[in-house]
Amino acid sequence: MGSDFAERIDVSRATVSRLERGDLGVKIETLVGVLHILGEIEKVTNLLDVSRDATGMLLDLQGLPKRIASEKSRARVRADGPIDPKGLAF
Repeated sequence: MGSDFAERIDVSRATVSRLERGDLGVKIETLVGVLHILGEIEKVTNLLDVSRDATGMLLDLQGLPKRIASEKSRARVRADGPIDPKGLAF
């Protein structure tokens, strides 16, 4: 990509060079501009789609409780608590 491309996306040639190297410090709006100029704007949707983020999904799964109480154990907890005549716990 040359200086004419840099002009089309209104950034410096140095910024284009940083984009080409994969520099993480390039602004997201610059990346979006490049994708738009190249006709690849749908890749922004892919970038923002959390279901395509394997690392994010793994981190979410690691944050879930290791064990979820079964219906039987939840019923036992309700039975141990005070219950009014209508059967409601309070």
